[in-house]
Amino acid sequence: MDTKLKSSHRLGILIIVLALLLASASTIGLYPYMKTKAESYHNRSSVRQVQESSNFGNLATQVMNFSYEIWHLKMQEDTGRRLTYAQTFLPGLEEKIRRQELDDQAAVQLEDGEDEGQATVYDSENPYDVYYYQSIQQTIDSAGSEWESLYRQYYSSLSYGVREQDGTYGRSNVTDPKAFFREPLKDDQIQFTINFNSSGILKVQDIRGNRDEDITRLKESLTRFEFYDPLEVRLAEGYRYSGVEFQGPRDMTVEFRCSLSQMFGYTDARFDSGAQQLTLRDYRFSNGYFAIGASVLGLLAVLALALPAVKRFEIGKSALCRLSFEPLSCIGVAWMGVMGDGTIPMALIASTMDGSLKSELLRAEFLPWSADVMVVVINMAFWMVSYGMFYWGITCYRAIFSLGPWRYFKERTWLGRFLRFIKRWAFNALNVFNETDWERRSTRIIGKAILANFVILTIISCLWFWGIGALVIYSLVLFFLLQKYWGADAAEI
Repeated sequence: MDTKLKSSHRLGILIIVLALLLASASTIGLYPYMKTKAESYHNRSSVRQVQESSNFGNLATQVMNFSYEIWHLKMQEDTGRRLTYAQTFLPGLEEKIRRQELDDQAAVQLEDGEDEGQATVYDSENPYDVYYYQSIQQTIDSAGSEWESLYRQYYSSLSYGVREQDGTYGRSNVTDPKAFFREPLKDDQIQFTINFNSSGILKVQDIRGNRDEDITRLKESLTRFEFYDPLEVRLAEGYRYSGVEFQGPRDMTVEFRCSLSQMFGYTDARFDSGAQQLTLRDYRFSNGYFAIGASVLGLLAVLALALPAVKRFEIGKSALCRLSFEPLSCIGVAWMGVMGDGTIPMALIASTMDGSLKSELLRAEFLPWSADVMVVVINMAFWMVSYGMFYWGITCYRAIFSLGPWRYFKERTWLGRFLRFIKRWAFNALNVFNETDWERRSTRIIGKAILANFVILTIISCLWFWGIGALVIYSLVLFFLLQKYWGADAAEI
């Protein structure tokens, strides 16, 4: 390569480096845009969470869980002893199990005492046998454990007070329930009262809040539990005919108050306009990262395809750009796994924008100014490597167009090279027949033919199932060769 060509090649390399630097700097410069998109998604997601649970399904469910747990605690206070949840909500079940066990024992004894021909048939598949009732007992105890766990989980978020008939408050999780429930409601708070009548039917009373839509949606959600039986949704349809009846809270009125943002476990943009803690989910689903990444990669792909067309740049002709298709594709899949998933680049973006990356560098005893520099260096290095690998990959794949698909397959793929190698071996082995003087019947010539035949059959045996087809072709070729050299001599004779 002369001096002029070297200068042109260096100019092409410089263009590539500058393009990668510009692409990396542009991506870093657009970090604020990605953050804005993530914040927008975060706000929409928060509002959507309120709207999705604005039917207050979660709140209504926790209200019922609290009511069951409160009733369970009340029953234990009234009886003065610890009760299982089955004893509280299915008070006659234990007696039913005992009677069923006695009936089962009597049936077994009767069966053992009668003659074989007069034995009483005992239906062990009866769905309402002792095992069925025990399964109901286990189900309600398991449900009770869930209620207790959720009661503890939401204890500090959902305030309640059991209101007695004289207007006083009994059990409560606030210090002074009377004063607490008279306090003015904050913007995101809602207060309501539910009553279980003597039949256990739930009625919603006195809902107060600062938004009419919240009041409407909460009432709709709580109304779904008016005739709710928690066992019916956990057991098969036959439960309703088993004679077991769930007995939940009765003659009990409970007043509740909660903050929606605290209850639902997030800060709604309508309630809090302060700083937001963005997550990788916000960056991922806001599509800011993917939109910018796709745009930059598209421009780099155009450059990678167009620049080698300028012959004097001599781009794409080095050994590095002649990597075979198979390892190149493996590297490409790994690159797509990292950049397409986005976890690593988005974590870098998020940690840069929220300052956590700089904080880690300061914790590593970097000086403040050097920490700022290192943040830029780390980001530039990451995007330079990422975009550089993409550019290099496109340059390598461009050979499919410059060489043509068939030539690329033969020269730039492991499979093509292997098939060419097999082809050369096969032709060299078959060429033995062409070079053999068949009029000489020497042992050396016969041995040479046998050796060639051995090599060919060895290659064919490596083809597994496809070797059958290769063997047929080889047999036909061998037949015509033998006919050519020996058939002619026989005709002359």
